[in-house]
Amino acid sequence: MPAHVNAHAVTTSITPDRSLLNPRFENYKLKLSGGVTSTQLIPLSQTVRVDKVPSVSFLPYRKLEARSAFNHLFPAPGGGTFFIDGDYKLIYFAFEKDEKHTFKTLHQIPVPQCEPDQREYPSLTCAGKLVLLSNGGGLTQLLQFDHVEKTMSLVGLVAGITAEDDNHIILTASRHVQNSNQLLCLAYSMSEVISSEATSKKSALTFDLNLWSIKLPTSPGHHLLSAEQLSGLSGYSVPLFAAIESNGAYIIGSSNPYESLSQPYAPISAPPPMQPAPTNHPTEQPIEYMWTQTPTDITISIRLPHITLKRDVHVHFGPTTLHAKIQPPKESELFSPDRPLFDSIVPSESLWTLENNRTLTLYIQKANAKTRWTGLWNDEREGDVEETVDPSEMAGFLESMEKYTGAEGEV
Repeated sequence: MPAHVNAHAVTTSITPDRSLLNPRFENYKLKLSGGVTSTQLIPLSQTVRVDKVPSVSFLPYRKLEARSAFNHLFPAPGGGTFFIDGDYKLIYFAFEKDEKHTFKTLHQIPVPQCEPDQREYPSLTCAGKLVLLSNGGGLTQLLQFDHVEKTMSLVGLVAGITAEDDNHIILTASRHVQNSNQLLCLAYSMSEVISSEATSKKSALTFDLNLWSIKLPTSPGHHLLSAEQLSGLSGYSVPLFAAIESNGAYIIGSSNPYESLSQPYAPISAPPPMQPAPTNHPTEQPIEYMWTQTPTDITISIRLPHITLKRDVHVHFGPTTLHAKIQPPKESELFSPDRPLFDSIVPSESLWTLENNRTLTLYIQKANAKTRWTGLWNDEREGDVEETVDPSEMAGFLESMEKYTGAEGEV
């Protein structure tokens, strides 16, 4: 396989039918079938570490979304499950035939030396009996699991699987190439970036996903292994699914398309309070706005490019569209009616206000209450402005994260 492959991303869109949304839906009910007669709640032997993020943190919403979707349980070869506890111990868990369960500590993972707020969750992925493990702080190990004896042995340390700008990786998939001593793996990292284009100074959180090749040792013992980057893709949403095919191709499932890592970016320390929206007219100054939501409403705050009188503001709310523009000294289109909103709204209950002749605020009522919008628009375009989450709502997200990631030591 060549030292570097320019990844060519083929995008297949899966469009959801939002007319099937039930705004009164609350949760799923577990239906027992296939001989299952009851369920059992098993407390974990040790709790999983879920670091708290202060409510005053500038943690981007997409990163918070990625952390809340992270699965701390990993399928083990031959059945059973791995998880990593708060002391960075790798633990094996399995049900026995007599309805008993087994916990066994297999490996002590080196604790990251970086600050807690700079770490990612520890992650692992299996390729047959090989287990590739990252501690979330810059160290990657290759292990070998004996599913009969339930033991884990260290094959070696893996050097080279890194991310730029002191970010750390999360492993998503791996595969042992048949009839070779090559192990392929996929890993992604998150970083806040700003475009290098002079006409577009937008910032965003990107997910950089890379395919790596690790040459496996041919003799027993502890080895220092090297990883070689083969290709890379970048996108604006977390990879919810990843798999490597036998020919080295890989599949990624996400809410936004991924593209080849060919455009250079420069890091920034923190995003500005408002982000410029994309425009179809490169010579025009892009508008700056931010938006938030509640279970029933959407609020959009737009910073107008110049002092504007109320009579020069024109806003039209449609069932699935929003049209906003201002006039003298020259007409400026803020939101085009050609672009559909993420979901239906109630035009008669939506309104706008103008403050200090420079800030236009739109108050929009959702047609489907309790439906969370993942974006303003029902299409995907590069540079779309992310939702601004206030600290109190972020604290609620963190509380929900802990509930579903075993903060109380239960699975």
